[in-house]
Amino acid sequence: MTRPVFVTPRNIWLPGPPFCLNHAFRRWIRKKISGQRSMRYQGRPGRGEKRLKGGIGVDYTRSVRGFEGGRGGWLGVDRRGLLIRRLLPMTHILAVSGSLRKASFNTGLMRAAEQVAPDGVTLTGMTLHGIPLYDGDEEAAHGLPEAVKAFKEAIKRADGLLLVTPEYNNGVPGVFKNGIDWASRGPNVFGGKPVAVIGASPGGFGTILGQNHWLPVIRTLGMRPWLEGRLMVSRAGDQFDAEGNLTDESTRERLREFVAGFAAFAGP
Repeated sequence: MTRPVFVTPRNIWLPGPPFCLNHAFRRWIRKKISGQRSMRYQGRPGRGEKRLKGGIGVDYTRSVRGFEGGRGGWLGVDRRGLLIRRLLPMTHILAVSGSLRKASFNTGLMRAAEQVAPDGVTLTGMTLHGIPLYDGDEEAAHGLPEAVKAFKEAIKRADGLLLVTPEYNNGVPGVFKNGIDWASRGPNVFGGKPVAVIGASPGGFGTILGQNHWLPVIRTLGMRPWLEGRLMVSRAGDQFDAEGNLTDESTRERLREFVAGFAAFAGP
């Protein structure tokens, strides 16, 4: 079985035969992988390979089911001399806004989180529109509403759950808690699920009390909270425009770091 040649932009590690790369080929590989993050591989086409823009090679992001846009593990050279890249599965984060307002600061924060997700991470946002107030009689008579079923399925498919919470009267918003209560009915989709909480408020405390109030709920549902980072956006009126879009670059950078940290915690 061929032993791979591991390659980085700064050095080449040859763990063993049969390959011995000369100096010119080393420089060629460094040039190829130091300035490119796209999936391009040079070499002769073989089984399962296809011609790509900029060369011929294996397009693993398209040919391997479930790895679309996958993130790179290691680079190496196969037995035909083809530069290859082993892929790791994508990390998928579901972000849920607990506000229904069209120009909500928290829905805007959720959209910004979608935009700053790092390579190898997909972050999909959703709101709780369409989920009715919880009614045990309604559940007994008709089962779970379709909106609740869709919400539970989205949670089930996600590697991690990001709660983007407003703070109402120093606590958890009723709309948000109602959605989570509905989703807790039936098969458990929360147990062991990585979770993190962020939020924005027009006041000076940035939803700190609302975030704290989520902790006993998270514990009761058996989720795994990520506690290594906190993001509380205060004075949100100065950081979002009239449509609820985040405009403050320092907050965007803090959000980028938070999402990257949580994705690393939630990922495989």
